[in-house]
Amino acid sequence: WGASGRVAAMAAVWGRTALGVGGLLIGHCGSRSAVIGRLARGGVRVPMGAFSTQHKRPPSSLLLAACCRGCTAEAAVTAVGPKPPLVPPPQRRQCGEDAFFLHENKKFLSFGVADGLGQWKNFGVDPSAFPWELMRTCVEEANAEDPSSKMLLTRAYDRLLRERNVKAGSSCVCVARVSKEDGNAFVTSLGDCAYMIMRRGTEEPEMVYHSEEQHHSFNHPFQLALREKGCAADNEGDELFSSGELPFDSPADGQDVMVKLHCGDLIVMGSDGLFDNLTSGEVTHEVSAYFNENGVAATKHESALWERQCILSQLAERLLHSAYLHSKDTNYHSPFSMRWNRRLAVTHGSERRWHGGKEDDIAVVVAEAYC
Repeated sequence: WGASGRVAAMAAVWGRTALGVGGLLIGHCGSRSAVIGRLARGGVRVPMGAFSTQHKRPPSSLLLAACCRGCTAEAAVTAVGPKPPLVPPPQRRQCGEDAFFLHENKKFLSFGVADGLGQWKNFGVDPSAFPWELMRTCVEEANAEDPSSKMLLTRAYDRLLRERNVKAGSSCVCVARVSKEDGNAFVTSLGDCAYMIMRRGTEEPEMVYHSEEQHHSFNHPFQLALREKGCAADNEGDELFSSGELPFDSPADGQDVMVKLHCGDLIVMGSDGLFDNLTSGEVTHEVSAYFNENGVAATKHESALWERQCILSQLAERLLHSAYLHSKDTNYHSPFSMRWNRRLAVTHGSERRWHGGKEDDIAVVVAEAYC
């Protein structure tokens, strides 16, 4: 995929996007306003509805963009394209306890998000260490020939347990693997990291698939975990484990889906910070509004793909920014508040009702199939 070579493995501080959110940019897109202007003047713009009838063949590859922001971070981190596959360590603190990876080789595009368990702070453990290590081992194992996302996650988790570069931790996770040969997308989700696959319709994007979250009990999601003897959790008691808050789950417990992508299909993947603060309808609305504003690049020209990938990063930022604003809004009827009130208010009364969004770290990966 030639466009990847245009995405330099570098980090640069950029000013303010159209959303007014400053942050760090991983990859090189030059002037974003210039990129949008060039596409508007010279790119091929295809009406949204055209994709449902004219582009049902398998895509050539995917365009990738991602961003993350910790709930207390001053700004977000945005990655454009799969090089580098991981956010450099100095910038990871901006992501809070969330993590993501983007990877490409000759046969597959692979990507994923992970959400660390914040309670590890109580035991002197950095909650962000485990999810970033899991994303690193996913990158290390992504060159395998097997197209299965379940096998990728299994190999990555086994490698993490074998190498033990982190003392302890746990996270929810979602991993996708897309074949360049036939457009088959294999996705494995475990816990409350989730994803949506959308196809362009005549007016609004059509929902192809929306994953379901996995919880042992309310707000206790499935997670992969590691704990070594001698860590603070052992010395201070095992309540985090014995209480049932942190069961030992495995990749085999994850939910697997295979979808044959069409040209123009869009995958939105995120941690619970995204989907606890945006309904599926709001995500669809953001996607629809974004592509109606910017059009769609239907071209194989390397420069146009590079520009399109830069513009795609603004969609990731747009979703993150909307979720972030909702998380701070005490009057917003968030998906989390609706679940909380539906499941717990009946038992505990109105004094336990949740009002507004849920402040949390947010990670978003957006992938667009092109021909």
